[in-house]
Amino acid sequence: MNKKKRFATLVVILFSAGVLAASALIVPSLMNSVVFAKNSSSIQGSNRLALS
Repeated sequence: MNKKKRFATLVVILFSAGVLAASALIVPSLMNSVVFAKNSSSIQGSNRLALS
């Protein structure tokens, strides 16, 4: 029984690490595309934006 618990614990830890790694790779690329789309529409709409 002890080996089964260790194996189950190892499986849970590895699965969690895999999900964390996948989200660390996927989320930034999704956020960059959302920010890019948001910025491109605002740039097209306001060409006279002046920074002071």
